[in-house]
Amino acid sequence: MTSYTKSHCSLHNTSMFKYFSYNPNISMVWIVLQRATVTFIHSFYVFFVYLSVFTFAGYIIFGTKDEKFMAYDVAYNQVLSMLAGNFNYGNMAESSPWLAPMYYVAVCTFGYLFLKNVFIANINDEYYGMAADVWENGYYWIRS
Repeated sequence: MTSYTKSHCSLHNTSMFKYFSYNPNISMVWIVLQRATVTFIHSFYVFFVYLSVFTFAGYIIFGTKDEKFMAYDVAYNQVLSMLAGNFNYGNMAESSPWLAPMYYVAVCTFGYLFLKNVFIANINDEYYGMAADVWENGYYWIRS
């Protein structure tokens, strides 16, 4: 495919978003995501700080012995892989047997239990506000 064809297809696909306003349930989800945009930006900033801190810590702790932490950009990818569950704990434990368990527990605790739950809580908060608005006023934004 040429780049013109790809760009035309992507523009055509984005024009389909206007039809979300005709279905009450999908338009409600779309409005919830729009209202939560500022909260998402704040959450992504906190997530970026979290990734940077644990990337730097992994680079300092494991960088001399583990090839997955030798460079800062590679360590950044390794922390993202750890959040997805794809990493080799044996290499970390081999390079620093005392700090590897603490590092792993800290990454998982803050990544899984805190940051991901905050993200879901932001969506739930906006959804319940939107549901209360729909309960009082109905689907007033639907085009007729």
